[in-house]
Amino acid sequence: MSEADSRKSFKFSAAVWIRDGVLIDRMPLNALAFAYCYQAVLLKQIHTNPHHSLPRTIPSISTLTNFALAKSGISCADKAGAFGEKAISDDTPTQVAALYNQLCAVAGSKCQYFPGAIDLLKDLQQAGVQNFISSALEQEVLDHWLTSKQGLALAPYLAENLGKRKDFAKGKDHFAHVAKLTQRQIPEPILYVADARQEIMQAKSCQTSFNLLIVGFAHCLKREKFAQADELILTSINEHRHLRESALGVYLNNEAGRAEEQGSPLKLSLKVLELPDDSGLAGAGADLLVEGAGSEIFNLLRQKLQAPS
Repeated sequence: MSEADSRKSFKFSAAVWIRDGVLIDRMPLNALAFAYCYQAVLLKQIHTNPHHSLPRTIPSISTLTNFALAKSGISCADKAGAFGEKAISDDTPTQVAALYNQLCAVAGSKCQYFPGAIDLLKDLQQAGVQNFISSALEQEVLDHWLTSKQGLALAPYLAENLGKRKDFAKGKDHFAHVAKLTQRQIPEPILYVADARQEIMQAKSCQTSFNLLIVGFAHCLKREKFAQADELILTSINEHRHLRESALGVYLNNEAGRAEEQGSPLKLSLKVLELPDDSGLAGAGADLLVEGAGSEIFNLLRQKLQAPS
């Protein structure tokens, strides 16, 4: 098949992409960043509220990472709210999300696009398919990312970067927006590529309304990736003054010994990680499932999207 024929074989009106975990290989980073930021905020609350009835134990990095993996697909603030039984302050989710955004702005910039991701979006655009990112991040955070070196590499191939705005959020709102912008006389499906069970289920609930073709992106996660993400986070904190002076630098470093004595280590334990089951994406309602290592998964995705219907 020639390059021109290859591009013509894409039969979609639009493609909606999850940024983290589908376009950019950073699912381990996101889960660990949530864990570190939640724990840092909790420790800060303990120190600044000495007379408050404190939790008996501090949740470990591993426990929080597993929780984040299980809740993949929802925002950091929503994850923090769902884990809220350990919180002291009602604004814990806001504090955690703010710290998470600071950390990920630094550490996330070191993560890489999956090989072939940018090329596929470019070819889709040249075939007349409009590409959109759909994210639970606040719109201003997403807009700022788009001006970074990492964001600029993808920006030419995006029709719009969709984040969280007032009365406008990831899921049904984003799909409705894309459907309105890409209406055609001959309806073609909107491609949606997501890596989290929650995202697939959310799309399935409105699939008929917006003519969605839902693809489950099952990147094979390795424990070594979490070790690399852990090192990246700690390096980012140590190398950037604003992170060193945040709750991440102040309370995690000072509390390591005491937390370990309580049986809730601040360090990640790879052996207790509960990695996602890829079969869950198909069970959640994905129409297609693409599985593979990071080096090959976009080639496999391209093949599935170009296969005769």
